[in-house]
Amino acid sequence: MLRMKIALALVASLVALGSAADELAIEPGLWEFTWEQSNSMMGATQGKTERECIKERKRFDPAEMARGMQECTLLDSKRVGNELQFRMECMAQGKLTTLDGRLFTDGRTATSEMHFNLKAGPMEMKMNMKSTGKRIGDC
Repeated sequence: MLRMKIALALVASLVALGSAADELAIEPGLWEFTWEQSNSMMGATQGKTERECIKERKRFDPAEMARGMQECTLLDSKRVGNELQFRMECMAQGKLTTLDGRLFTDGRTATSEMHFNLKAGPMEMKMNMKSTGKRIGDC
């Protein structure tokens, strides 16, 4: 599913924050991330926690991610302090998915929120994803 590909790419990108003007930076090291996902069809919230070794600074660029996914367009992206806000839309098999997201980091902690809205004719499905991360030490 396209919205799941977008979600996974964005969640994975939380650890790939860079240091350019419109990007954010996290310190390399061992990070622990917790994700929660809910959608209007399932009702229940699903979640998981994972650790990942971040060896070098990487970057998250919503425009680059949109270019890498077929039929996706970045509508808006702006940095406000330590927060990056963005809005995308994608078309897949005649279905429109919109995504509103935000990423925040102070370098040692990080959070993200993403809100998806899939429209297929009269049917509409909403999905929300949240993640938190913290640097817990060296790799």
